[in-house]
Amino acid sequence: DAVIVFDANMLLNLYRVSTPTRESLFKILELYKERVWIPYQFASEFHENRPKVIADQVKNFSKVHKDLKKTYNDSFKSSKNHPFISEVMEKSFNELLQELDAGKQGQEELIKNDDILQKITKIFDGKVGDSFSGEELNDYVEKGKERFEKRTPPGFKDQDKKDGDRKFGDYFGWAQILNQMKGSGKSTIFVTDDAKTDWWNIVEQFTIGPRPELISEYESKCGGSFYMYKLNQFMTYAGQYSGEEVDPKAIEEVSEVVSESVYAPDIDYDIEKYLGKSFDLKKVLGELVNPVKMEPIDVSSDAIKAIQEEIEKIKMNAIRKKASPKKASPDKIKNSGEDKKMKSEKKETEKKETGSQTKGGE
Repeated sequence: DAVIVFDANMLLNLYRVSTPTRESLFKILELYKERVWIPYQFASEFHENRPKVIADQVKNFSKVHKDLKKTYNDSFKSSKNHPFISEVMEKSFNELLQELDAGKQGQEELIKNDDILQKITKIFDGKVGDSFSGEELNDYVEKGKERFEKRTPPGFKDQDKKDGDRKFGDYFGWAQILNQMKGSGKSTIFVTDDAKTDWWNIVEQFTIGPRPELISEYESKCGGSFYMYKLNQFMTYAGQYSGEEVDPKAIEEVSEVVSESVYAPDIDYDIEKYLGKSFDLKKVLGELVNPVKMEPIDVSSDAIKAIQEEIEKIKMNAIRKKASPKKASPDKIKNSGEDKKMKSEKKETEKKETGSQTKGGE
């Protein structure tokens, strides 16, 4: 019966993942919609950052499209340099470019008609906490300052990164969770993508769980237990608990987003060894705009698979050419024999001439 609380970034990740993964996430949210809740602070941060996340995704599609097209033009378009590039490769590249264009248009459409937001609003209808009044806000700002001086979690890691009251965002959200659950005796599962050590107890690079101070404060004020999960962990446990199957690929994709790792389709990008030019398709598809968090692009795998198959053919052809010993043509063999004969006769003549000159000198 634990209440499931989400932070802003978890909801923003619904815009960063592919369509199938997003559907898996919404399926889980629907299963637990009677138990979900979000503090006003985190809901406010979600709405504030939503337009920027959408804009970043539009930039991502544009950049990947531009880089991929440049790579094709520079490395593959010239049949003189690469006579073994087939029409299949060209078609696959064009299909991928078209899908990237469609993905960009889909993201742009979200600015005007956001079906993702509509689903989120429906699930969290009546499940958003109250905001602070003006007097309460001033009170919690002062409490936040005191906690930061003592390095009491959460939020003190933001004190030098954010201006004004914004640095208290994590603490405000935490305080609203405590206010909502105060004296209820219920437990809370907090789903967050925040990886900072003012939330998590991290020992020797191992994440143990929530900070002990958070567990203690929650238990003393609310009476229940406090748990924290990253989004990919929550998906796994939610599937196990409900008995509903969650696509492992969706969990894997979310894991990559949560861990702020580079996402790219599984393509062998070491082809420059065989082409003699720098070609990194994986980098083109995966090196997106945001240098901190690399978000995935939502394209189907058909075109990518076709390119991968074509690349494999190119590699194999190149390997065969490299491995095959060069055979001289019959004419070359014949000419080579005649050359050897002429050189031998010339050498014999020079030898005779040298001998006759020696005798004459005597």
